This record gives sequence, structure tokens and C-alpha cells, in this order.
Amino acid sequence: KNKMSSHPTSLNLNIVTFNTLAPCYYVIQNGKGKKKVKEYQIPDLYKSRMKKMVSFIVNELDVADIICLQEFWFNEENINLYEESLSEEYNLYYKKRSYGKEDGLLICTRKHLKIIDERSSSAFLTSSRVMLYLTIEAELNNVNNENENNKIQFIIATTHLTFPHGYCSKNTQYNEIKSFINMLQKKNKEKNLPIFFTGDFNSENKSITYKHVTSNYFKSSYNIINQKEPKVTHLNHLKQSVCADYIFFYTPFNKNLDREYHINKEHYNNDDSDDNKKENILNFNCCKKYNNDDIDNDVNNGDKYSIIVEDSYLFPNDSDDLEWCDDFTLSDHRPLFSSFTITKF
Repeated sequence: KNKMSSHPTSLNLNIVTFNTLAPCYYVIQNGKGKKKVKEYQIPDLYKSRMKKMVSFIVNELDVADIICLQEFWFNEENINLYEESLSEEYNLYYKKRSYGKEDGLLICTRKHLKIIDERSSSAFLTSSRVMLYLTIEAELNNVNNENENNKIQFIIATTHLTFPHGYCSKNTQYNEIKSFINMLQKKNKEKNLPIFFTGDFNSENKSITYKHVTSNYFKSSYNIINQKEPKVTHLNHLKQSVCADYIFFYTPFNKNLDREYHINKEHYNNDDSDDNKKENILNFNCCKKYNNDDIDNDVNNGDKYSIIVEDSYLFPNDSDDLEWCDDFTLSDHRPLFSSFTITKF
């Protein structure tokens, strides 16, 4: 399914991020009065849920050009299930966590998206947390395919950060995000492309982790559309309802513009329209230097871009974000969807 705009300089891009709750971590009560076990120990249970999970992805999340999954279980049977169900429409890219962990990351990209580069890395030597990131090129409709100016490249990245049990793990999580942001900045130093950074950040919007992401010019797509973050995207193992999942995006700087950071955000709410659509535009025209000493601040090559956030919501989309959706039993996270239009000038 080609989701591209017919506008010769724009690309419509739909992204979903979803933590699928690996059976190797899912603790359940094995019958009344019996001790708790992990789901993978009861094959009938995990096989049933995994089949329902894939069916949900195929039938409900098929609006997405890119699906980013966390806690993907690296069980051979599970991998085969995803390959058989998704490989006709998507290309699948995997990264298993380090140090013998049984889960990891999976990015599924529509066939019309060309992968220029695939990379993955651990946060640091002693960390099992990883990031998977792809450089993608998309051809636009109604243009001469030989004209490179009519192609758009961007980076898609996903990760799953450490759960903040206490001070030490919060510090570990902060070091993970610093490492990953630095990797993306270094990767993007030459081409200066749009970046979409998704995943389970295990952080609410008041956390130092969230603030580090946004202080490096990443914006939350859900926040742009809804003027707030969702209150609940995750029912954690402590039975706390929290916000943990985000789709951030970064719009490249342009060295030829004034050395000033401009954000032009317009909200259109036409009450007379049939669907009362609220269109949210976030245009960045900026060339402020990276606040990272490892980056060559004078290298800002590439084109000028704007990114419009068209929509952003949680699945199931008929339930609000104020409390955990008890009807959603596939995972302890709700999938997050965002739709973008990227324009290259």
C-alpha cells in the first residue's frame, strides 16, 4: 500500500510504535491459588496471544508504513509467525538485546520504502539496551524517478529503555538516551535528514530522559496534535498506569538561514467541516547549533524540510488516554500511531 502524497515534494508517512510484551517477561497466575509463572512456560497461552497479536498488527495496524515493535520475542516459532504474516507487505529488520536477553526490536517497513542503511547498537558496553535505526529513501509520485531531488530520505529509529526502578536505574536510563541521541546525531551529521525516534522510553514527560530528548530538538507528535502527552499508554508490572511510549521527530537545521530557532506552529480547527478536522503544522526553519560537543556545528548539509503532524492517537482509538483500557489484552502497552507529511524544499 503506497501512502505517498501526490504532491511532488511531499511524502505522507504513517508510523506505529508498540511494545508487544514478550512471553519471557509476562508473569501470570497459573490457575486459582497456584503460583505465578511466566507465560512462555504455558505454550497454549503464549501461542494463542502471539497469533492474536499478529492478526491485530496485520488487520488493525496496516495503516502504518512503518511499524516499530519493542519486546519482540526472539523465539523461532514467533519469528516465523511474523515472517509468514508480514513479509508480503513489509520488510522486517531485527535487533536482539545483548547479554543473552530473549527479546529485542523489530522494524517493519512497507515494500515501497528503500533501505539505504541499517544499523544497531547497544547503549554502552555494559548495557543490554539497544537501538535499531534505518536510513530510508522514498520515491515520490508523479515525478521523474531519475531526479534525485524528487526523493526524500529520513531516519527511523526505535528503542526500549531501562525501567526506572530507582535512582540507579533512572541514571542508567538517562545514560542510555544520551548515548542513543548522540549516535543519531553523529549518524545524521553529513546528510542532515529528518529523524523519527520511536519506542518504549519508560519515561513520563516530566522525566530527565524525556527532557533530554526534547532539548535536542525532538518533538513529540502526540503532544503536537493533542497539546498534551497521553496520560496512560502502559500498565506496568507494578500495576501503575503510566505514559511510556512516544513517537518523536526531528526536523533538520539549515545552515543558510539566520542563526535563530524559529518554530511556526499553526492550529486549524474548522468547526464547519464534516469531521471537525484539526490540522497541526510544525515547521522548523532553524540552524541553531547542536548542544553536543561531539558534533561539528558547522556541518549542516542537505535540504530544507518541514514536517506536518497530521494525526496521532492510541489504539484502540475509541478509548481515551485517561486510564488503562481494560478491554485491550494483547499487551500491557497500547500501540501509538502518528501520521506525518514531510516536505522537502
